[in-house]
Amino acid sequence: MGMKHSSRCLLLRRKMAENATENTEVCSSPPQPLQPIAMPKPVQSIIHVPLQSSCPGRGKMAKFLNPDEMTSRDYYFDSYAHFGIHEEMLKDEVRTLTYRNSMYHNKHVFKDKIVLDVGSGTGILSMFAAKAGAKKVYGIECSSISDYSEKIIKANHLDH
Repeated sequence: MGMKHSSRCLLLRRKMAENATENTEVCSSPPQPLQPIAMPKPVQSIIHVPLQSSCPGRGKMAKFLNPDEMTSRDYYFDSYAHFGIHEEMLKDEVRTLTYRNSMYHNKHVFKDKIVLDVGSGTGILSMFAAKAGAKKVYGIECSSISDYSEKIIKANHLDH
């Protein structure tokens, strides 16, 4: 598995580099190696922490692969980049309202706590946690839906 993974990583890097030379506007600054991210001082808000450099293609690696090169992991994370799956989950009122009500009716659990929302998607649960009184909420999302969740969180004035 390690050898297959390494070959796939090299292929991704090569394709990303080729794409960067073809499209010079992929990013405004040169890519940098992954560095530990200093955690900001806690205040009440939601932060989406990028796990990788934002340039090029944070969470968007699947677009550099053709279907023959994609693994089940690539397909899994790519499926969460599409609106349909998130729309389906949000329209499930029983599910969404149960999450919201369980957080709002247990504010004492969230008050002044730091929350980590892994696989935060659209950020709906992160926003519920923030509104329930969490001091800080960190949303981690691997797919490109995180670009939209940041906009949703800003539109709800929870990004400060």
